[in-house]
Amino acid sequence: MQKFVAVALVLLVTACSHFAPLTSKWESAYGPNFPQPNPGQAAVYLIRDTAPEGAPPINLSIGRRPIGGLTSQTWMLFNLDPRLYDIHAFGTQTNSEQIITVMPGQTRFLLIQPTDSGGTEIIALSPADGRRLVRAGQHVLELNQPPKY
Repeated sequence: MQKFVAVALVLLVTACSHFAPLTSKWESAYGPNFPQPNPGQAAVYLIRDTAPEGAPPINLSIGRRPIGGLTSQTWMLFNLDPRLYDIHAFGTQTNSEQIITVMPGQTRFLLIQPTDSGGTEIIALSPADGRRLVRAGQHVLELNQPPKY
């Protein structure tokens, strides 16, 4: 009888190990390495995807405050108070501007990329696409924290 129980347990463990984990695509996209924003704030990721070798960084500001530049496959994270924010991305010829509103507990992903005309564009990403790019990239140090007023 003990051999039968031991064999049954081995078969049960083996069978269970072949099943896919009980996580949905949604749960995988919202992986454990994306913590919730600080209480009462929103998390905003500014992301640059792959750029050609030698491409200049795209410098960014929130309002009038410079916050740094993004090179190939890099990202920045800001925990922001709920309100309107004016994000600027500076290209070699022109810049672009995106005004966003953030709400407490919200996580936003914005792709910053150059245009063919020497400008830049700021594109809102889905959470799944944003997380994929953040996982593939590297966090860069922000020069200044954006205004908190």
